[in-house]
Amino acid sequence: MKTAHYWGITAVLCGIAIRAGLTLGRHPDFQQAAKPDALPAPSATVTGEAFVSESPVLRRAAARCDTSALWLWMQAHSGKGGEAFQAAAQELLDREGVAAIRHACDLEDPEQRRTISEALLAAYSGKDVWAAYEIYKELRDRFGLRWGDDMVNAVFTAACRISADRLIVCMSECPGGGPPGRLYFSEKTPPFAQGFDFPKLTAYLDALKEPPRFILDDLLGFWAKQHPADAVSWHLANRSRSSYVQGRDGMGLVSGDFDNEFMKSVIESEGSREERVAALRMIPEENRKELWVALLSGEWAAGESGVLDPKFLEVAETTTGRGDFLTTKLLETRGREELAASWSVVPPEEREAVIQECLRRWEKEEPTQLGKRARAQWQAWIEREWR
Repeated sequence: MKTAHYWGITAVLCGIAIRAGLTLGRHPDFQQAAKPDALPAPSATVTGEAFVSESPVLRRAAARCDTSALWLWMQAHSGKGGEAFQAAAQELLDREGVAAIRHACDLEDPEQRRTISEALLAAYSGKDVWAAYEIYKELRDRFGLRWGDDMVNAVFTAACRISADRLIVCMSECPGGGPPGRLYFSEKTPPFAQGFDFPKLTAYLDALKEPPRFILDDLLGFWAKQHPADAVSWHLANRSRSSYVQGRDGMGLVSGDFDNEFMKSVIESEGSREERVAALRMIPEENRKELWVALLSGEWAAGESGVLDPKFLEVAETTTGRGDFLTTKLLETRGREELAASWSVVPPEEREAVIQECLRRWEKEEPTQLGKRARAQWQAWIEREWR
């Protein structure tokens, strides 16, 4: 939220508070929120979780308003939304419970009715998502298909953590009625239940005649993290057609070539080494080579500098780039005091060849006397450390 907008909110909220006989504008917490250099960064976003304000300053300021002032302020700002708006909604919900939602649905102004009831419903989903869902189903006919998107987003996310069956039921109960939104997930908890039936969900999405309410962001990537070979197999079979399984342009995926993010999900999957390598070998060779270039160019940094990540080494083994990868990573140990324990996975008979290749590459980069002395010192160190 821009600083100027916070100043505007502050002025109006203070004015309403004074008219209501309050001292909110003089309260130190609210004065702190009004300082441009002390404003909390916006932290409430639609990420698959309940859309709530996480700013303690705004929450404390709302808590010091009386109920009538909060209602007046929300009505005055019903077309603007934002974190302050959501903080006021949470405070009203804390005080009045579900009655606040029903009161909002009875407001005279249609815009106020819609936006304030949505904000209160979203706040309620942060307390009890399934109870909020029942209220949504009861009231949605009064507002139309796209009312309550924030709350539906939270419901779909919660269903993902239960089962594919539960998510499919929720998706069938909440049709889109227009271009789909994107369902994003936060990093707070795993977005999909262990053992989630991805084939059932993809079959359901493929059978849809109309766009769903939300397209699940990076669904194939999450599938690949649990079952890499199955996800790659689906991708291979469906890469030449449009699908609602994974959206990139808001209207569904034209699968096309494998991208680096999907391949990264395969590398980072929870399966065994054998499963990951088998899945990687299923990916067309030209795509694996593109991934390899991305890894060595530092796009992903190929793991921590100077540390040999076995999962990235697996990629090297499927791209015939093992030697290049080991050389690149071993050169990153220059200047270190200790060699990471992860290098013990390289067999002793392979180590000397890797060291010599490092020295050849280094000499080509720095053919000076200073470089020669540095190479000699590093060679003595690496041969001592890597016994």
